[in-house]
Amino acid sequence: MIRLFLIFLFLLLPRFAYADSGTSAIYFLLENLNARQVGAGGIYAPTAKNAEALSTNPAGLIYSGTPELNFSFLGAHSDGSYTSTSFSTPYCSGKYFSLGVGAGFTYYTAGNIDINYANGSTDSFNAEKSFVGQGGVCLEMGQWFSIGVAPKYVSSLLVEHYLAKGWALDAGALWIPFPRLFQQKLTLGYSVLNIGTPVRYKTQTHDLPRVEALGAAVTLWNREIDSFMIAAQAERTLHEKIRYRFGAEYGLGGHSEKTFLFRGGYLLHF
Repeated sequence: MIRLFLIFLFLLLPRFAYADSGTSAIYFLLENLNARQVGAGGIYAPTAKNAEALSTNPAGLIYSGTPELNFSFLGAHSDGSYTSTSFSTPYCSGKYFSLGVGAGFTYYTAGNIDINYANGSTDSFNAEKSFVGQGGVCLEMGQWFSIGVAPKYVSSLLVEHYLAKGWALDAGALWIPFPRLFQQKLTLGYSVLNIGTPVRYKTQTHDLPRVEALGAAVTLWNREIDSFMIAAQAERTLHEKIRYRFGAEYGLGGHSEKTFLFRGGYLLHF
C-alpha cells in the first residue's frame, strides 16, 4: 500500500498542466481556514470532509452523515482577519447514490493603511475588504467515489475605491480505490479551485488564483482506542511552481465523539 501511495504521489502529480504567464489577484481565496487543513500542513484534496470541504474539495460534502455547521476565525498580518462560516448536510440517500449539499460565507479584511499625500495630508483607508458567498453539491456513487462542485460569488474592494467582482467555481473528486483490497484505508483526491473569468480593478485585469491539488491519504490503523493517518499532496497555483505538502493525524479515542486529534505537517518547495 505504501509503495502504491508513493508512486501515485511522485509520478503522477508533477504532470500538472502549466499555465501561461500573467498575474493573479484576490489571494485571500487561498488561505487555510479550517483546523484539520491547517494542522496537517495545508493538505485538503484527499482529506476534506464535512462542511470544511465546501471551499477545498466539494466532493467531501457528503461525508458529514448529519447536518454540520463550521465556524472559523483567523488573525492575519497587521490588523487583517478572516471569518468563515460553512454548513453541510446530507440531502438524500439511495441504494446506488447519495447527495449532499452545503453553503458558506467568508469575509476578509486587511486592516487600515495610511496614505501620505505630497501636500502633507494623510488619509486612512481599509487596505482590502473581500467576501465570498458559496453553495455546493456533492454526489456519491457506490460509497467509493464522489464528485462535487461549488459555484461562488467573489467581491474584493481595495483601499475603499477599487472594486472587482466575479463568479468562480470549485470542483473536486474523491476515490477510494479497491475498497476490499485496501479495506477503505486509501483515499485519493483531486481538487481545482477558483475556476473563473479574470477580475478587473478599474483598468487592471487579473486572473483568479486558480490552484490544482492532487493527493493521497493512507489510514495506517483505525482501532477502537486510536487511529493514525498520513497524507501527501502536490499542488500548483496559477503562474507558480509545484508545492508538496506532507501531513499526519493521530486520533486518541478512535472515532468517538470525544476523540483528541494531534496533527502536524510540512510544506516543501522545489
